[in-house]
Amino acid sequence: MKRPWTKTTGLIGLLSLAFLVLLIRSWCVRPPPAPASSAAPPLASAAPAAGKARRRATALDPGQPGSIAGRVAEPAGAPVAGALVCALLEPALPGAPSPAEAREPVCAPSAEDGRYTLSGLPPERWMITASAPHHRPARYASPDASRTPFVELGEGEARTGVDLVLSAGGVEVKGQVEDIGGGAISGALVTLDWMGPGMGAVVARSDAQGSYTAWIDEGRYMARAQADGYAEGFKDGAAPGPALKFQLTPASALVGRVVEAGTGTPVEGAKISLDSEGGWGMRQGVPAARSDAEGRFRVDRLPPGRYRLIARALGKLGQARESVLLGLGQTSREVVIEVHRARVVAGRVELAPDGAPCQRGNVGLLSPAEGRFESAVIEADGSVLFDAVLRGSYQVHVACADHAAEPTYPAVEVGDSDVEDLVWTVRAGLSIRGRVVDRDQNPVRSAVHAYAPATMGARGATGAFAQNEADGTFVLKGLSPEKYVVMAHPLNHAEPAPVEVELRDDHAPEVTIVVDRGGAIEGTVTDEDRKPVAGVAVTILGTPETPADARSGLMRPPAGGTVRSLDDGSFALRGLPPGDYRVSAGDAPRALPGPGPFGGAPEGVSARVETGKSARVALVVERRNGEIHGRVVDEIGEPVTDAFVHAERELEGVVPQGGAGNLSKARWGGFSRSPVLTDPEGKFVIESLAQAAYTVHAYRKGGGETFAEHVHPGDSVTLTLKPAGAISGALSVPSGKVPEQFTVRALDRASMLFRTETFAFTGGAFTISDLPEGKYEISTDTQDGTASVEVALAPGEQRSGVVLALAPRASLKGQVVSLDGGAPIAGVRLSAFPRKAAPSPGPQVLQEDTLTDEAGRFQLNQVPSGPVALICSPPDPMRSPYDTAVLPVDAQPGAVTDVGRVVMAKRRVGPGDPPGDLGFSIKEASWMLEVDLAARTLDVIEVRPGGPAAQAGLRVGDVIVSVDGHDVRGKMGYLYRSLSTVPAGTQVTLGLSRGASVSITAGKMQMPEGAPPGVVAAPAVPAR
Repeated sequence: MKRPWTKTTGLIGLLSLAFLVLLIRSWCVRPPPAPASSAAPPLASAAPAAGKARRRATALDPGQPGSIAGRVAEPAGAPVAGALVCALLEPALPGAPSPAEAREPVCAPSAEDGRYTLSGLPPERWMITASAPHHRPARYASPDASRTPFVELGEGEARTGVDLVLSAGGVEVKGQVEDIGGGAISGALVTLDWMGPGMGAVVARSDAQGSYTAWIDEGRYMARAQADGYAEGFKDGAAPGPALKFQLTPASALVGRVVEAGTGTPVEGAKISLDSEGGWGMRQGVPAARSDAEGRFRVDRLPPGRYRLIARALGKLGQARESVLLGLGQTSREVVIEVHRARVVAGRVELAPDGAPCQRGNVGLLSPAEGRFESAVIEADGSVLFDAVLRGSYQVHVACADHAAEPTYPAVEVGDSDVEDLVWTVRAGLSIRGRVVDRDQNPVRSAVHAYAPATMGARGATGAFAQNEADGTFVLKGLSPEKYVVMAHPLNHAEPAPVEVELRDDHAPEVTIVVDRGGAIEGTVTDEDRKPVAGVAVTILGTPETPADARSGLMRPPAGGTVRSLDDGSFALRGLPPGDYRVSAGDAPRALPGPGPFGGAPEGVSARVETGKSARVALVVERRNGEIHGRVVDEIGEPVTDAFVHAERELEGVVPQGGAGNLSKARWGGFSRSPVLTDPEGKFVIESLAQAAYTVHAYRKGGGETFAEHVHPGDSVTLTLKPAGAISGALSVPSGKVPEQFTVRALDRASMLFRTETFAFTGGAFTISDLPEGKYEISTDTQDGTASVEVALAPGEQRSGVVLALAPRASLKGQVVSLDGGAPIAGVRLSAFPRKAAPSPGPQVLQEDTLTDEAGRFQLNQVPSGPVALICSPPDPMRSPYDTAVLPVDAQPGAVTDVGRVVMAKRRVGPGDPPGDLGFSIKEASWMLEVDLAARTLDVIEVRPGGPAAQAGLRVGDVIVSVDGHDVRGKMGYLYRSLSTVPAGTQVTLGLSRGASVSITAGKMQMPEGAPPGVVAAPAVPAR
């Protein structure tokens, strides 16, 4: 959501960064060594081998199928005839079995008496859902206290009594599935998730005309369409709302063979998983196929893109030597995956003190030294099996449903032998029970979650999430004694203030969360010709006086959010607290926030939300009748018939410091829009464009790309795809011991192109193919050290011989103190990230979990050498009086670098209080994109006429060097936001590079008055 106050942008950004770091570290931190007297649970004991997990891993046949039967009825017991009941595989975790042959739902209608039977189900964990006309859909949960959301089906088992209750209501939604040429696709499978990905799904099939119909809960949902021969398609929808139209592209496929390294012997039954480029793929880490008796496999229904293939069998692990790039509708060459010897780790999760098995959950093994994370599911008998693990020392993370893990477990040391018969114990967790109701005590459907602020990001921290029942009740399970913040996220109601709960062994609190019905803002986006405009980002923001929960000390953003207009131009945001809002269409992107009270965003229109009513708004944007015509050719002028092309509106204003400009925006902006495909002559037409400057991006998902900047509607352009190049080389490791697995990153800052490639069993050799021309930073991060080199790549150049010579890792020490008075700050969490590396989700070596001591001192080990960003995060970023500090440091290889005193500034705006308006904007900088943080400057780029800054004499072009006497130049620039974000009425003195200083008194944030021409707010009407 775009923030309305320019002065809070940096604060919110740093808080978001802190939360990202804490979220990662909640899974991936190294615990402090357990004291000698600690009663840590034993790692190994005389436990049986990995039971069901081992049998499942070694079985080539999924086993005799079974069935699930039950009854669908209304709450009063009347049968629901004709309900569609479906069994869907429980969403798989990385490492979990997921047979490719059972990936589609198995569905059957209920009979006149409401009874149904689903047959031919392999022995798996199944999610059961039901839907029917004029009813709200439902997902099965066991009737006992556990409310288990799936059915564990045994081999050949005929499970009965799986009953579902459908309440009256629901909304009918419709859609159409077509191919990219507009032809109807019959028999397409459409799943609509109404509870969030993996939580529940309504299933529909398209008819001979490609149409489908389903009944779903009111609100937003995500839809997915699948059909043989086509790549999956995804759409966001709203109920009620317009029909969704899917246009599916021809599918690509990966084929290959799994063999033993050295002998070439075929490996049968190997699980093939694949990661998509960047690590964000829908199938990330999840098995997608199994190899047959000849070692062959096929993964189909893939969109074009880059994939990394991994094969696992019991005690065997392999990876394709290079990632594979698939074009549109392309079947890959045969990819050979050689598997090497790996170790098996097997164990069992038991409940203390009786030793009963944990029946649901997962265990993770994390190697901070190599940045690897392995995950395995806990079977119903408590058994856990990691079928292929590389050498290393692994931290253990146990998550057993409704139970609390021990704070730490002894590390698992994996050498040359298998590690078996391990036991990890968990203990009975505590619960928070409650209800979510409205002011009249009527139940309100809501998601509820709890977290403990004091242990946020720490090892052993617990939290819980649940969907409440139809009567409003919820149970949050598996918690440890601690103070928790409980938050409800109701459907179509205003989000209430968080509730604090202290959970003790002798106290199980009952919580009642009361929510207000709230109101809604609905409307349409049309152009000047009154034609509906789809895909426009509509920002809805409350006033700065939006209430917050001051008692809990939580900082809460303004009420509102961002939604995109649907195909008919409509949009809606419900559950808004009563009050004044501003609604704007983000049609013209700006490089920088403006000086106005709402950041220079389009003025928009004011709307007043009243409880139980909908304010209707009509937004008019620029006419969208422009077209850009063109042709895509290769380097010899031949047409490219499978290129994707899209146009991204260029930034207006000054590009932020450290930003990448139009090329970066064009490269990544296409993910939110549907590109066009070139025809057999390489021609394309991009329609429905406003009169503005665009950057046109053409790319083959099978390789190659090009850009054309400053293109206007009416222009015709020829785009020439330049040949892609490659960079290859090897690691140089001082110890001579090359890691079994390592990651190399490539970053071109000019266009923000970044690639992450992981290599295994290559002896340190690497190749990154299909790179466009550019100046790349090639880097790696391993236990033995870090390395980064710059490589200039010409079009089509095959650069070889690049050496990544690892420099030893470093350590940082220092002291964290308060800016005001210099008092030491204890409990600050330290982390460091290389500034010369791609901002990607790929594996990286993790530092030890380091906190400052009572004197504020720290020593952070395993730090990448060279330029790093040292991040000092307060223990509880949501409620701490201090802001996060991000300091540039040059870490000396193999040495301890003393960074001295690191100052953290206190926030000047209290939790829930609105900041004042100083009336100007500066050029922003990003530590993630800017290498030389020490050289950054705070340049004033806009001053609002008549505003506080203008009255004080601040000028465009001024450079701020101090705030209230505190130096904010260079590496101290992180203090600027903390010091300049102040309440209205506060005076701030800015020192300027021209030798002068100005004293600005912050004004009060004001809603923009009136609406620009062509934007209309309609009267409020009763909310649906």
